[in-house]
Amino acid sequence: MRWLLTIVACVASLAAATPAASGRPANLSRIVAGPCAVTLDPAEFHCGTLIAPMTRTAGDARVVRLPFAIYKPFPSTSKRSAITLLAGGPGFTTVGSAGPIGPTFAPLGRDVVFLERRGTGFAEPSLACPSGTRLANHDWDLKKVKACANSFRRQNID
Repeated sequence: MRWLLTIVACVASLAAATPAASGRPANLSRIVAGPCAVTLDPAEFHCGTLIAPMTRTAGDARVVRLPFAIYKPFPSTSKRSAITLLAGGPGFTTVGSAGPIGPTFAPLGRDVVFLERRGTGFAEPSLACPSGTRLANHDWDLKKVKACANSFRRQNID
């Protein structure tokens, strides 16, 4: 259950960043425990989804769904704070790397929270552009990038 408290603390920090007194809506983020987005050992990982507003604008009901996996190396959780891991690189999945990376943290005796970043990996909505946007020489096809961005706008994705 400590894993749930860790995620609740993350959500609470989001709420603190957007006070209701500013005219913005109260934090509507919530945690939903559920299956892992990838195959992980249920003895070591607890998974679910953080559902949060897409924007903090009043009246905007759109949400993002950010999967998470919490690596719990020991049955009784350490009282030490958890480590939160956010993978770098555009489009790289954090949750997808939890299986191979989680056990490397076991010697630290801490839970590790793998939280998918907005638009990447298994997050919804995905901000992945179709293949062919990036050319073989790693340059970008700017016409395709612009078409991809326009596609997101048409879908009302910020």
